Amino acid sequence: MTNRDRLIEKGWKQGAILRPTSEITAGANYDVEDSCLLLVLTQTCDLVHDSFDIEPYFEVLCLKPLDKDPDGNYAHGKNSRRLEFIYSIEGIKTNCWSSNAHHRHVIDRKLLLEKLEPEYFISDTDLLQIVLKWIAKRYTRIAFPEAFVARFVTLRKVENQFKKAASLVSNIYIRLLPSFEELKPDIPYVLDLILLLRSENFDNPGFYDETVEISREIERLLNECEGLHVEEIEVMSTAEAPVGLINNYLAWDYSYLSNRSDDAPLPIDV
Repeated sequence: MTNRDRLIEKGWKQGAILRPTSEITAGANYDVEDSCLLLVLTQTCDLVHDSFDIEPYFEVLCLKPLDKDPDGNYAHGKNSRRLEFIYSIEGIKTNCWSSNAHHRHVIDRKLLLEKLEPEYFISDTDLLQIVLKWIAKRYTRIAFPEAFVARFVTLRKVENQFKKAASLVSNIYIRLLPSFEELKPDIPYVLDLILLLRSENFDNPGFYDETVEISREIERLLNECEGLHVEEIEVMSTAEAPVGLINNYLAWDYSYLSNRSDDAPLPIDV
């Protein structure tokens, strides 16, 4: 039987969860407490690859237990550095978890055959995709032009509106005209924005009205900044927003508009 066959037979796949041991946390550059769990991030085909020379390692993300409900600012992958979510695992008392994007490390893949057994899995595919996209976004997110960032004089006030929107919207999208390039001071950036409201919230008049009010305040605050002008701002439902339209926009990864120390409260990344 090949290594691949044996790994598949043991049940290894992306989304497996390991309890920490001294052997598998030896390569971690962060503290892994006994109460933590380690989520396997490596894609399944790489995880069960037949050759340990070609694929010598697998990657895990540390999940730390939370003693409170998740903060909406850190839910659904909105913040690029921190993720909080609810997930119940049979036999584990904690069902609220947090992750830091830096708390990842690689482990010798041979241990999957020699010493480790998959005990738990994240079977919720939607949640697993949120985690994976959250990690990927650190490498794929758009960088705003410095000339655009420098024009914000209402940054903190706009940030507060984004925080209000955290529990309502799935994302906020932005389009900069004429382009996402560095512009001279005398050339304004024209902004089109879409607040993509979760479909269940869109059908709730109270939530819809609140989101519209937030959008109007964001528009007002942005227009107070010299060199920024909001041309259009819309509230749309995730169930109805045209894919072709969204493809012309970029998700607003908001935390990278401001520099914060590691222990300071972070704005959401929408």
